[in-house]
Amino acid sequence: MLRLFYQFLKALRLCRTARFRQALRFGIGAADQHVPVLRALAPSPSLIVDVGANRGQFLLAALQACPQARLIAIEPQPSACDRIRLMLSRLHNDRDRVTVVATALSDQEGEARLHVARRDDNSSLRPPTAAQTRLFRGTDTPHEIRVPLTRLDQLLSPQDVPSDALLKIDVQGSEGEVLLGAAGVLSRFRYVYVECSQIELYEGQQLADAITALLAAGGFRLQGRYNRIFDADGQDIQADHLFVRATDS
Repeated sequence: MLRLFYQFLKALRLCRTARFRQALRFGIGAADQHVPVLRALAPSPSLIVDVGANRGQFLLAALQACPQARLIAIEPQPSACDRIRLMLSRLHNDRDRVTVVATALSDQEGEARLHVARRDDNSSLRPPTAAQTRLFRGTDTPHEIRVPLTRLDQLLSPQDVPSDALLKIDVQGSEGEVLLGAAGVLSRFRYVYVECSQIELYEGQQLADAITALLAAGGFRLQGRYNRIFDADGQDIQADHLFVRATDS
C-alpha cells in the first residue's frame, strides 16, 4: 500500500512536466531523480549513450536535462524497444534526437540468455540472487529469452564519441562486462554514470569497488554517489556513481 502511495506521488510530480506527462500515457515513468545530476554537468554532454535503456525511464530524464544532446538508447528486450519507439513517435520534438539499438552489451559478441524479471527493468544477463528478490519485489525471473550480444566499441568508433559524451550503464549486474567491451572507446567519454552495488544482487557481478578500480585504470575518478538505496537495517545496497575523466579534475 505504501509503495502505491509513493507511485501516486511520483505520477503527480511527473505530470508537472509536459514531456513526462506525455510519456505516462505509454506507461513510462521518467526517472526524474537523474535530472539534477545531469543538469549539474559542465560542460553538458552533447551525446548520451544509455546502456540498459529499458522503456526509456532514464532517456526521458536525459532529454529533459540536456536539451542539446543526441541520445543512443541500447536495450536488449524487444518489447521495451518497441515501447520507446512508440513513445518517441508521439514526442515530435524528441524523436530525431534518439537512436534505439536492440541489443545487449558485454565484452564479447554473439547471443546470450536474458533473465526476464516480472518488473522488466530488473531483467539481467545474470540470475538474481536471493538478496535481490528479497530486497526488491517483482525481480524474480519467470522466463528467459535469447538476445543479441555485442561490444560498445563494435557499435561505436572513437570518431562517433565527442569529448563531452556521457556513458550511462544500468544493466543489473553486468556493468563490468559492458565497461570491458567499451575499451576501444571509453577514453573518449568525459562522464560515466553507472549503477553500482555494494552487495551481490546478481550472481557473479562485480561490486562497486571493482567497478571503481576498473574505471580508475581507464583514467576516471569518482565524483559522487547519488540515489543511494539502503536496506531496513541501514546497510548500503546500491547507488548511481558518477565518474569523470581524470584529466578534467
